[in-house]
Amino acid sequence: MKPIHDLYDILKDLPKMFSGVGRVKSIIVFGSAARPRDFTPKVSDVDVLIVTDDEPSIGYCELNIRDYRVSLVFMGIDRLKRLFEMGDPLSFMLKYSVIIIDDGTYQSIMKSPLKITEHTKHILRRSIFVALSLAVEKYFHEEYIRSISHLYHSIRHLVRYTACLNGKPEKFPITDDEIYEASGESIREIFKTLRDARRRNAFEGEVYSLIDETIRAVSNELNLNSIFLRDLKGMIKGIVEEVEISEVNGEIKFKLMIIEDDNLKMLEINGRNIREIKNVDIELMG
Repeated sequence: MKPIHDLYDILKDLPKMFSGVGRVKSIIVFGSAARPRDFTPKVSDVDVLIVTDDEPSIGYCELNIRDYRVSLVFMGIDRLKRLFEMGDPLSFMLKYSVIIIDDGTYQSIMKSPLKITEHTKHILRRSIFVALSLAVEKYFHEEYIRSISHLYHSIRHLVRYTACLNGKPEKFPITDDEIYEASGESIREIFKTLRDARRRNAFEGEVYSLIDETIRAVSNELNLNSIFLRDLKGMIKGIVEEVEISEVNGEIKFKLMIIEDDNLKMLEINGRNIREIKNVDIELMG
């Protein structure tokens, strides 16, 4: 973890880099970069929360620092307090954090009680499908490690969501070990496989299978009907540009933007039904 600790020192200069966002009260590293056992070099992002006195004009940006993808989240004090009041998942994630700079503001807010609300559940359930969408999209873009990483996050969101159903904030799983312990036997197996796969090179066939296993795990846990990647590939032609996955009326719905015969098409696939909802002529580059 020494390279990460070297990065921590660089983060102390962020107030100079973003002097226009207002007075910086706290700089906090959270997520896997604050949990050595969970951090995967060259795969995991370094998540950084920057707390300012007033609400900043910028909310989010990414930097590349020493080959690390650093995700910066800017937030005013009042907004951070509201997230704790709402039971936002971020308030739970901050349980494991590294303080880079703090004038006492962050430590004071962290004394707020954690609570599970309908907002907590809504954000986590939606996040399951956002991560799954990115996993399938990256698969079609042949970015297999990133696809695996998004599958891993989808399962983590799933386990956290189901853990929230008991309403006990002290049981909210954050670390990989906690996720593993909170999972049922079938979820444990896929989670362990994904956690191991993102630490090495994964080949196309392996990712293909893991996507279907993840879709199966999500659909079983949430009692949803779904087709799988193997079905999807047989139903579409052309180059997949974007993927959006959501749940509608007890089914997992796929929306895909594809390029076919120099046309940009938007397809909606729900069960075995496929519907074109957009068709736009485009000029292909090169």
